[in-house]
Amino acid sequence: MVLNLGSNRFEGSIPQYIGDLQDLRILVLEFNSFNGSVPQDITKLEKLQIIGFSNNQLSGPIPEMLSGLKKLTTRTVDGNLLGFVISDIYAGVEVKMVIKGFLQHLEVVRTYNSGIDLSCNNLTGCLPSELGLLRGLYMLNLSHNQIFGDIPTSISSMSTLESLDLSFNSLSGEIPTTLTRLDSLTTLSLSYNNLSCKIPTGPHFDTLLDMAWHTLGTNSYVELPMQSLLVTAKAPQVIPKQLI
Repeated sequence: MVLNLGSNRFEGSIPQYIGDLQDLRILVLEFNSFNGSVPQDITKLEKLQIIGFSNNQLSGPIPEMLSGLKKLTTRTVDGNLLGFVISDIYAGVEVKMVIKGFLQHLEVVRTYNSGIDLSCNNLTGCLPSELGLLRGLYMLNLSHNQIFGDIPTSISSMSTLESLDLSFNSLSGEIPTTLTRLDSLTTLSLSYNNLSCKIPTGPHFDTLLDMAWHTLGTNSYVELPMQSLLVTAKAPQVIPKQLI
């Protein structure tokens, strides 16, 4: 089941009963005027694989108890299509997501495609340690919010994570050294926070620093590895509502 109400003029709170839609796989409410908090009952949706709530006016903390998102806690090995094929013509699911800093149009969505985009809201509070339970998540974008506190070390357990964007928040403390264990990570943006101390190093992390797909600038690092001298504070793409 797919529910896509993006790019409309809906407002008010997201109803709690959305947690009763047990067959929901994709939920897109982006580019509206929803306010209030992200309903905790969304964590009851065991089949949910894509959550798109960006560009609203949501506030409050990120829900905890993320273990209920069963589809995102395990790595999916099959690549079945969401939709159906009639006479060799695909008639199914399409979705737009900001992945690796760019708006991408997925014309075909498979069961292994996954992502959570809560960017461009007014979310507050700390990053829940339960994020580490989402071992089947491919993309996490929490940029352009008011999230504070440390980056939890449990993120290193997100073994399939390829794109992580925490930029434009108020995160503080150090970058966890455990991030260097994420061999799948190809895009990392931590810029425009209050992070400090030394940027961690490791075989994969050093390679990531040498690539273009990272932004760590505009923080207060005490010591930088040689590779990070190539880092530029390139802001991730934000799609204004009027252009949608």
